[in-house]
Amino acid sequence: ETWNRTVAGIGIGASSWAVEFCHELAGLAVDPDVLALRRAEATEELRPTAEAVVMEALVALCLGRPVPTTVPPETTRQIARAVRQRIPLERILAFQRVSHARFSDALVHEFRRLVPADQQSEGLSDLSRFLVDLVSSFSLACSAAYAAEEQAWLTSIDGSRGELVRTLLRGDHTDLNPAKALRYELANRTHVGLILRRDARDDDAESEGLDRVAAKLLTRSGATAHLVIPSDEREVWAWGGFTDPRSAAVRSLPVVPGALVAVGRPSRGLDGFRATYDEAKAAARVTLYSPARARGRTV
Repeated sequence: ETWNRTVAGIGIGASSWAVEFCHELAGLAVDPDVLALRRAEATEELRPTAEAVVMEALVALCLGRPVPTTVPPETTRQIARAVRQRIPLERILAFQRVSHARFSDALVHEFRRLVPADQQSEGLSDLSRFLVDLVSSFSLACSAAYAAEEQAWLTSIDGSRGELVRTLLRGDHTDLNPAKALRYELANRTHVGLILRRDARDDDAESEGLDRVAAKLLTRSGATAHLVIPSDEREVWAWGGFTDPRSAAVRSLPVVPGALVAVGRPSRGLDGFRATYDEAKAAARVTLYSPARARGRTV
């Protein structure tokens, strides 16, 4: 929808320039130290947001419209994902400053290339005002969208439980009774941690929610209690509780079409709750070294 609206407004050439430019722009937000495979995935995840922002800006600039005062739907979805992953607003705004600076440089470069030198003075002044307004308006809109999404998430059941789980995993003190709040016994159980993740580029993944898939896997492994926490729309964290650690049949977990299942070893008590999650997280990282055909389709 964004693409079609942009092509109708400014033509295929400028719209295509936006797509090509935004591949570079999205890469600016990705940690250069992460593995190349994960870097490519992260760039693809961020690219729709960058494209939507740049396209809206180009349409406003070319058609003489005011700068947008709300974020596009692609950005709203990305902000929702960031809130669920507990990525702070400051980090998002820092990326925006870098990307807006790069976008400004690119526009000024194209302006100087396309406009005769004797006609550049007034146009550059107008372009500069537009870019300043764009940065200011977009930052305010992003901050408002983040605040609204965070409020909705933290007051939801999944959000409040997710925050408590993150507190436990960090080893921080909490005034709450975790077992009561989570409805999951921590102290006197053996735990098996799972991380389920869908590949963002896997278009043929099954439609069933990962939370339900995780619950089925834990039941199959013999767990008598489940705790499933959505990390974002493509990842969930899950724990199964066992009164008898010998009943934990974690080695028989089946492959889930279109998803990675990472598993930690059975561990007891609150320390075990953390340890088995850390092992599942480490197992998930190992798959980044696997061939592309194997990632996202293994246990």
